[in-house]
Amino acid sequence: MKKLLFVALLTFIGNSLFAQKTVSTNGTEYYSCSQKNGMTSIPGDYKLTVQYDEKELGFNASGGQRMTSFSTVKKTDKYVIGQNVEGNYAFFDITKKQFYYIDYFMKRYLTTGYGSQSAEIKQNTMKIMDILKKGESQKDAIQYLIKQTEYGF
Repeated sequence: MKKLLFVALLTFIGNSLFAQKTVSTNGTEYYSCSQKNGMTSIPGDYKLTVQYDEKELGFNASGGQRMTSFSTVKKTDKYVIGQNVEGNYAFFDITKKQFYYIDYFMKRYLTTGYGSQSAEIKQNTMKIMDILKKGESQKDAIQYLIKQTEYGF
């Protein structure tokens, strides 16, 4: 009986510590900024769903079941950083429920931002692109987003 309770306790603790977390928020507009075409605002209601754990970060803003997945590079109480097989980065601000993605395709960058607080997302999406246009790396752009999580107001 003691062994059964011990196994049940370990299972409960393991599941609660390592279980995948799901966060959802509603948005009214998302932003896309490309090196070629500049900033584009895409109005319309959507539901951002982000799932993350120690191994994987995934997001969906289209309402379907399919998640765009990244391997988790770093996870803290405030944010999660992911990287896909192409070497592109994603960043999820857990507190503000904001998701950013950087894509490098055909020698051009594309940055996108989803979540609540549209004005801030637009500003951050443009700032990320500015960092990349200056020749800095995706890691430098992610570092900018990390600094934004340090401000509590």
